[in-house]
Amino acid sequence: MMDSVSGSVLRGRPHGGVGILVRNNLFKNVHCLAKRERFIAISVFDTVIVDLYLPVCTSDNRYKYELTFILEDILNVIGSSCCNKVVLGGDFNFELCNIGFKILRNYITKLGLMPCDDMMCSNNGAVTYSHIRMLKGSFIDHFCVSSNMRSSVISAAILDSGLNLSDHIPISVCVDVGIAAPRHIPRTVRHEGRLRWDKADLSTYYYDTYNKLSQICVPIHFLHCLPGCRCGVQQTIDGIKFTQISNILQQAVGVAVHKYKARFLNLGGPILYLI
Repeated sequence: MMDSVSGSVLRGRPHGGVGILVRNNLFKNVHCLAKRERFIAISVFDTVIVDLYLPVCTSDNRYKYELTFILEDILNVIGSSCCNKVVLGGDFNFELCNIGFKILRNYITKLGLMPCDDMMCSNNGAVTYSHIRMLKGSFIDHFCVSSNMRSSVISAAILDSGLNLSDHIPISVCVDVGIAAPRHIPRTVRHEGRLRWDKADLSTYYYDTYNKLSQICVPIHFLHCLPGCRCGVQQTIDGIKFTQISNILQQAVGVAVHKYKARFLNLGGPILYLI
């Protein structure tokens, strides 16, 4: 993608991408192992999670070289980690029966991975990619897990919904990896609100502060102190006057300036669920 952007203006949707969302209570236990153009790898406790987007499957040597390079990189990243569990998933761009899978099979054997396709397919016609105009579809999105956690896969499904506007149909797996995640304790957050000065009654604020501040008596010897003077008299007066001025300003704000509660936007969650 970087080559395309540097050479010309990017139009349409010629490239895909990868990303991983992590729950807040797990974030401090997450470490990013690699960020590449075709995959992202993170570790969560003793589990490596790899999200990948492989090139379109073809029969030429360039595709074989590119795919092998990506898989070798993933193999090295996983091998250099101290984790003994692996979850590999994403857009493979091939079904588990063609030349792409033949190349991948050598690497999943080295990593001890097993596909989860049989847990998702309820029938032989299940697809994860559909081409509406050509009335065709294929199963090109996959999840693979380590053989030592295959029995820990609680569920796997193809999430076919009318809310999905993509030509790819989302897939999900729920895996019990036996982590002792920090327990989320709900807490009551007190929202103090925001002062809306753009909605304030400024005339009331200025009138109120002028009348009350003008009533503060300033001792005559305070007027003889030069700027920066730290004599005992001024220090005592400073403390008293600061408290009075602060209280007057706060009272005026309470009368003339309205408070509004802050509003927050909640975003959705991940597709790979770790329990």
